[in-house]
Amino acid sequence: MKRISQIFLVAVGIVLTFGGCAQFLDVNTDPNALSKVSLGSLLSVAELHHSQAHANVALTTSFWTQQQASIRANESDTQLPEGIDAAWSSLYLRSMMHGSRLITQAQESKAPTYEGIGKILMAANLGLASDTWENVPYTDAFKGAAGTIKYDSQQQCYQAITRLLDEGIAALGQAPGDSVPGVNDLYFKGDRAKWIRVANTLKARYALHLSAKGAQAAGQSALQTLQAANGIITSIGDGMEFDYSQAPVRNLNPIASRAAELVGGRIFVSLFSEFFINILKDDPRLPLMARTSADLVVTNYVGAPTGAGAGSGNAYITPRTWISSNPYQLVSYSEALLIRAEARFLAANGTPSTRGVSLEVYNDVVAGITANMTRMGISAADIKTYTDKLPKAADMRLSTIMLEKYKAMFMHPEVWTDMRRYGYSADVYTDFRLPQNHNPELGGRWLQRANYPLTERTRNAVSAPATTGGFFVNPMWRDSR
Repeated sequence: MKRISQIFLVAVGIVLTFGGCAQFLDVNTDPNALSKVSLGSLLSVAELHHSQAHANVALTTSFWTQQQASIRANESDTQLPEGIDAAWSSLYLRSMMHGSRLITQAQESKAPTYEGIGKILMAANLGLASDTWENVPYTDAFKGAAGTIKYDSQQQCYQAITRLLDEGIAALGQAPGDSVPGVNDLYFKGDRAKWIRVANTLKARYALHLSAKGAQAAGQSALQTLQAANGIITSIGDGMEFDYSQAPVRNLNPIASRAAELVGGRIFVSLFSEFFINILKDDPRLPLMARTSADLVVTNYVGAPTGAGAGSGNAYITPRTWISSNPYQLVSYSEALLIRAEARFLAANGTPSTRGVSLEVYNDVVAGITANMTRMGISAADIKTYTDKLPKAADMRLSTIMLEKYKAMFMHPEVWTDMRRYGYSADVYTDFRLPQNHNPELGGRWLQRANYPLTERTRNAVSAPATTGGFFVNPMWRDSR
């Protein structure tokens, strides 16, 4: 990750040094660093590592959600609580650090477009951090004072997320001023309307995250946001995705890098799981998502049993599969539609056992699937063949909504958040079960949070939460009823 950062910084003409101080998060001011760099450079680096962090979290959590399985025994798919250090570094050393500087400099320069984008990025980064580890540094993380960095509770983090999104939307509603982003905005090239729609979609996402604390209220809150003006992403082109083929960040997609290891002959541990392959049978997305280890089209898909360490599957992510050769999707049109489907379902007091949904919910599910498949290049005829097989509105259940979201958001951290807020329910994720050889330290219970990186557990031990007792299996504040 350090090498990736250096390549990108050189490419955009920035020279920043992060070392030189005895720091815990390494986010304090470095006397050797430049006091100011351009707003555009700060934005580009913050956006690159925003995507890097999401992909790095997903590379681990996809084992915990059984999208992927390991060919070796006693690996992540047995629900080993890893620290996901690469994601922590991308968040705190890079995206959030640069984002904090971006917001401050934008405010000083009276550049509300940069300020608004910076706050939306900060909200999404903080959400990713808290949803992965629960309590994380935020309030004092970027103040520049050396010493122990305190942790904010998840409740405080969620309050900050809402505030940042609201402030970001408000800033983007102001007159743009003289300094506005263009090509240095690697997501939307400075399109303020698209950023506002993404921010509102994120607000709805985080409202649904609190469904365990009141499902109907969470649904109503999410729906209210999505029904506001500019409240929802309205097309595939409005989606927030990171194109790794654009200069100067070519070929840095972490998922593509992992896929290249397979074909390059190095040790590669990731197969498609038996559960994931089984729910994708007769799905036109499957041939685009998985190939053999020789990067050839699979003719008879076999998923690997999760936790077995047997390596019996035959389907892999390779350099030519869709996710490794296309932009990484952070907030998609498909997700927005499936969020609205769930929000409408919950707002109508739906439960996992409820049978039957409104026509609006049914149409959102069909539209969400259609958006995802269309983005992947699947023909309208094949899409219709698939959606025609869905349960009709009178028979549809929550499980259809969430399993379709599980498929559409392959390799996205949000899948793990969804599964935890529904308690990994086999009623919601049909027939989902603990993996074979499940980590005995969890006592038959599901993993709820990642471990903290080793650097935090040693150098910031005073503040880092203790990982003893039921730390890994007790629900987060977000999921506690």
